[in-house]
Amino acid sequence: MRKLYIIVTILFISAIHLQATEQEDVLEKILSEVGFSKSDLGYQPKGYWNRFPLDVPYRLTSFDALFAEPLKLPDYATVMANTVELYMDPAYTDSNSDGLYKLVYNLGVDKKLGGFRSYSANLLPTPNSNRPFQTAVEQLFTLAGEPPAYSTFGTVADYPPYKNKIKEQIEKLPDSVEIILAELVVNLGEAIRWRNLAFRKCDPSDMQKVFAIRDLADTQNDGTKYYPEIDDIAKSIDFSSLHYVALKVAAASEQAELNLQKFKNKMPKGFNLEFETPFGKVVIFSKMQNQPFVYDADNSLLIIDFGNDNIYTGSAGATSSLLNPVSLLIDLDGNDQYGSENEPTQTTGVGLLGVGLVIDSKGNDSYNGSIYAQGAGLFGVGVLYDRSGNDSYKSSLSSQGCGYFGIGLCFDGTGDDEYYIHGSGQGLGGVGGGIGVCASFSGNDKYTAEPFSDVFNRGDYHSKNKINGNEAQGAGFGRRGDGSDGHAWAGGLGAIIDINGNDYYYSGNWSLGVGYWFGTGIAVDRRGDDIYKSCYFTQGSGAHFCNGIL
Repeated sequence: MRKLYIIVTILFISAIHLQATEQEDVLEKILSEVGFSKSDLGYQPKGYWNRFPLDVPYRLTSFDALFAEPLKLPDYATVMANTVELYMDPAYTDSNSDGLYKLVYNLGVDKKLGGFRSYSANLLPTPNSNRPFQTAVEQLFTLAGEPPAYSTFGTVADYPPYKNKIKEQIEKLPDSVEIILAELVVNLGEAIRWRNLAFRKCDPSDMQKVFAIRDLADTQNDGTKYYPEIDDIAKSIDFSSLHYVALKVAAASEQAELNLQKFKNKMPKGFNLEFETPFGKVVIFSKMQNQPFVYDADNSLLIIDFGNDNIYTGSAGATSSLLNPVSLLIDLDGNDQYGSENEPTQTTGVGLLGVGLVIDSKGNDSYNGSIYAQGAGLFGVGVLYDRSGNDSYKSSLSSQGCGYFGIGLCFDGTGDDEYYIHGSGQGLGGVGGGIGVCASFSGNDKYTAEPFSDVFNRGDYHSKNKINGNEAQGAGFGRRGDGSDGHAWAGGLGAIIDINGNDYYYSGNWSLGVGYWFGTGIAVDRRGDDIYKSCYFTQGSGAHFCNGIL
């Protein structure tokens, strides 16, 4: 009641236009008029509070502090925006090879838990071998428990067949390219080793069940459906090892991308190397004469394209099974299409119990998906980074920067872009302290979270079920189990960050810097003439123990 009195008083005094000089702290003056100070704002729950959900698990380390000191929210949001403005600036990315690593660390790993400071990903060097690429691939087979060679009748068999493929094709490449590829593959192998360590205590059957879950966006906010296997994995997972994987993949992929750009026009025409490994296929191709080039990206460990106009189907840069724990796609140029409308599988920077990452360097690209797309993580880390071009992003749920017990990051550097989603994305920090960030450096962008239930039904009773509850555009949402089975899970940190451009934000309810059930939602637009259109619980809002700021 005391808090309510403070808020009402602030609104009343503000309404009569209290005059203050530029040097005065207006908020402090308002509070002092009714006998309070800034220290009275915020909540510090007490153990003797009746019916307060004191023991909600999976709260982020930042939540309680921000809940107690809400005036720190602007500082917290500003630091996140500073990260985007610094490390996504072309002036930085043109002369440095650690921008993506710093983004994944500062906006993802550091926000999820401690243990790391961003000194280095400790990448391994190129294998010391006359055939470094083949040696790196052989290490993948050794990691999977397979011998480097098979013998029969006293001779070494021509098996596995990848050896002949590599020998025939790799000699066509400049030596420097082979070295770059070998270093990338050896570090992907090291990332897989750490990913397996991360889940060493987890029940494989629980992992398989969680991998198959697709309805978290529809079943968690009001505690409709309880997944005990999620709780079991959350108690057993080694997040430090898993996040080490994400840092390694981010650092290794960006380093390879920038180095391979130098050889984009020196690649032999029609080069195509494809072979299977125990962790997914490896595919490397240069420009083809027949374009667009259609490729099925399912079960891929590594795809590198040197400049085609591609149509990627399937799980491009997304973990497709428990046997495919890391998936990386680097596309150096071209106007590409990722997925089809309502793509049935997870795609384009999705980490389901692993790490999935896509870097698209140049081109006007089209990203399509359904559930889990365009930077999404469930007990994993998913990253999509499109550096430049006028791009379109379309998906249904759990996409465009969405994390559940994991990290989902969707980054776009420059260009005029359009984002469309039905809900649970464009920066959603979901259940289990998930991290979801959607960030753009520059361009006149349009962000749409479908507002009308007659288009896609997520009707919210607060608006007679005509307007959707989006949970998008910087939203932190937890599992409110107090009205169902009692299993309450804290929400995470969701943020939408746009640095430059005249932007348009369009949504229904629960959007634009909104929190719910121990979650934090942040929306930051730093510059430009922007338009915000939304309905209810929006534009710096929230309900049920949360933080929200626009």
